[in-house]
This record gives sequence, C-alpha cells and structure tokens, in this order.
Amino acid sequence: MKTKKFSDDRGEIFAFNDLTEFKPKRLYVVKNWDKKTVRGWHKNIGENKLFVCVKGVIMFLTFADEHEVDIEKTILKEGESFQVLEGVWNGWKALTDDAILLGLSDAKLLDRDDERLDPHYFMSKKEKDYWAVRDR
Repeated sequence: MKTKKFSDDRGEIFAFNDLTEFKPKRLYVVKNWDKKTVRGWHKNIGENKLFVCVKGVIMFLTFADEHEVDIEKTILKEGESFQVLEGVWNGWKALTDDAILLGLSDAKLLDRDDERLDPHYFMSKKEKDYWAVRDR
C-alpha cells in the first residue's frame, strides 16, 4: 500500500487513498520506550494487518513458518506502509528512538491470543544484533 505525502506551509498529510482491498475494523498507535523493545513474534490467526511508520524508522522480520524459510526483512521509513497477512510470523522493532507505528487490523479485538514465539527467539540467529530483547 502506498501513501501519498502532501506538504505545505502548515505541515504534512500522509494520505491512504487506496484502502479498497483492506477494510480496517480497528487501529492503534505504538511508541516503544527504547529501541531494545521487540514487538510481535507471533502470527495472526483470522486477521490481516497494515502497518504505517508515522515517524522514525522501523524494521519488520516476517517468515511463513517456524522453520524460518525465506526470512524477509522490511525497513519502513516515515510514511511507508507494510501489510502482514494472516498466518505469517512477524516481529518488529524501532531503529530510531522517535519511531511511532500505526497499526490497522481487519478484525475486531478478540479474546484470544495468536500463536507466539519466545521473545528471545532470534538471539541465536544471524539477526541477533537487531533482536536483543530487553526483558520486562
């Protein structure tokens, strides 16, 4: 999904003019306290999500199954968007201290949890420098 940025002397607008295929039912905004916070490490069941980097830079890792075949790394800069489809494992973290992420979901919030991975999942992997986890 492409966003279109409009700027003038008053400020900026990021427009989403082609949401015809994605029908959001809820949205949320996330700002982490620091860059060591990792979010996600789950796969959505019965839900597709669209993420927009509102500010800063954010990195996603996605893969189709827990065997990590074809890990895809996606970097989002301000105004860029990324869709995570149902059944895709995903996790994300901020690469800048000021990062803000807007999440849109095509499902109502349900009283269930998606399938989750251990938060330390990538510590033994080649991406471990990016995914060091700060425990709660």
